[in-house]
Amino acid sequence: MPLAPGFNTTSLPANDDGSTGFISLTGAFGADGLNFYGQVYSGLFVNNNGNVTFNAGSSAYTPFGIGASYQGNPIIAAFLADVDTRGAGSALTTYGFGAYAGHNAFGVTWAGVGYYSGHVDKLNSFQLILVDRDDQGAGAFDIYLNYTQITWETGDASGGVNGFGGTSAAVGFSAGTAAPGTYFEFSGSRVVGSFLDNGPLSLVSGTNSDQAGQYYFQVRGGVISGGGFSNGGGQSDPITPERPVAFNVLPIGVMPEGNEGQVTYFTVVITRDGPDLNAGSSATWRITTDDPSDLTPDQPLGGTVFFEPFQTRATVTVAIQGDNLFEGDDWFHFYIDEVRYNDLVWQPGIHTVGVILNDDPAAVFSFAGPVMQPEGLIGSSPMEFVVLRTGDLTREYTVGWTLENGTTDSLDFAPDQATSGVVTFAPGQSQAVIRINVQGDVRIEPDETFTLRLVSATTDATTTTLDVSTTGTILDDDARQTLLVASPSALVLPEGDSGTTAFNISVMRVGDLSAAADIAYTINLPAVGGLSPDEIQTALQGTVSFAAGSSQATLTVLVLGDTIPEDNETFVVTLGGGVFNTLTVTGVVMNDDKVAGAAAGPPEPSGALPAETSAFMLQLMGGGLWSDGAVF
Repeated sequence: MPLAPGFNTTSLPANDDGSTGFISLTGAFGADGLNFYGQVYSGLFVNNNGNVTFNAGSSAYTPFGIGASYQGNPIIAAFLADVDTRGAGSALTTYGFGAYAGHNAFGVTWAGVGYYSGHVDKLNSFQLILVDRDDQGAGAFDIYLNYTQITWETGDASGGVNGFGGTSAAVGFSAGTAAPGTYFEFSGSRVVGSFLDNGPLSLVSGTNSDQAGQYYFQVRGGVISGGGFSNGGGQSDPITPERPVAFNVLPIGVMPEGNEGQVTYFTVVITRDGPDLNAGSSATWRITTDDPSDLTPDQPLGGTVFFEPFQTRATVTVAIQGDNLFEGDDWFHFYIDEVRYNDLVWQPGIHTVGVILNDDPAAVFSFAGPVMQPEGLIGSSPMEFVVLRTGDLTREYTVGWTLENGTTDSLDFAPDQATSGVVTFAPGQSQAVIRINVQGDVRIEPDETFTLRLVSATTDATTTTLDVSTTGTILDDDARQTLLVASPSALVLPEGDSGTTAFNISVMRVGDLSAAADIAYTINLPAVGGLSPDEIQTALQGTVSFAAGSSQATLTVLVLGDTIPEDNETFVVTLGGGVFNTLTVTGVVMNDDKVAGAAAGPPEPSGALPAETSAFMLQLMGGGLWSDGAVF
């Protein structure tokens, strides 16, 4: 049904949720205006979102029920949804006076309008025309709803994604009182996918007149009437003098399909009515579906129901097979092909549609599994977590994640490691990787864990909350204890002439410092070139103690000074053992005494070091920082 020309003398500026001021209908519709459900109105307001109202303009953008529960501004809705004409490529909402079907008329045209927010990838074209029929009585008028293209059904702010889903469009009219007989809402209103061009209750394909895409209603004495629908919304077979019984199939509605292994039952109600029901009847029915797998294997696709004398209702059960597969909403058509009453047989040409709602999520995100990995000794290394996507892979998704400490702390991660971020799935991509950079160290600590959690999934303008987690385990790979000499410079000293000389051996531990520790030591006096026992005042065996939390301790070896010329002498200290590694440190006691009466300087001791020996070499001979190479 093409949109009627004209009705475009005035335009609403490009807008979202806008309305006109009061538009008077006086003159074009006679002195009495419009009698709408018993209330006479002299004018109305045009609203950008696919409707006109009578008491005031309306900025409502999310479709609402126009049926028994609605109380508010009287409304005639051609396509109540979030129209947005601000996008480049969207037409404007136009309106004006003209003539239609041979009478004065007022019309509003939405010819190629986009949806919120500024989208123009899909456009809808529809029209509302009110025709003066004062010739049929004061306040009488006709309503025409014309549709040529419905490719979107929902704006972003109503839960839609790419113009689909969420709270979809509503069509109908209401006096706003909720009183019986003062409203009518099209079957399929606010049902996802129903009104689209390829939907089960397509507005473009359906009609209640003789033209596809046009719906015609008469308003006489404030009461609205219209013919039966052929868009699957339920319709009647008329009573005639030749056929005193009329059959009707009621709208089925919508129902979620259920999960794998579940069966959902639709009940189709067939009624008969008329002045003479004293004879039995039968109705032959048939089912077609866009996907046969939606029905259970034993669901018949046709049959016959029988009415006993005076019986007015019969039912047919349609069994739907549940699944866990993401898919679009499906539907089945239920036709009454033939009915019988006494000897009369005819084809009523009526049917209805059941909508099977997909109740499986569009995309499901999960982790491939937990990750366990050694931390390393230096630098950072990535732990790679694989995120899987199943379901609808056609859309791009951005998935948000957070990193949550368990037994870990900030020192376990690289300095620049974020505690939250996103990972993106391109269309068709089923796997993505989140990398968490773990900082290596030589701290002795237990294996530690943290939680990586998926918190959101965003596609287009829609964000879904997630709570999917896995565990990362950082495996400690450090030796339990190690020792090193922190200050080797004290290991080569002159003996002194009196008192004692302190050889301070600084010992460092790394790793787990949480507990105090006693490190065993032994001082050995070599048989050749070593100190004699009476030249050392420190016990030859004992322990060096580390306080809890401390990484350093000192062993002091006291050597007696004298004035006796002698060779350089040594002692050897062995530290550690058990859970500790073992260090061997040599102390060199340098003779600093001269031979009495010598004129040319002291004689060279038989154990003297070569003349070219530097102080640095002397330190190395005594052990030192580099003696525990395993630490590095």
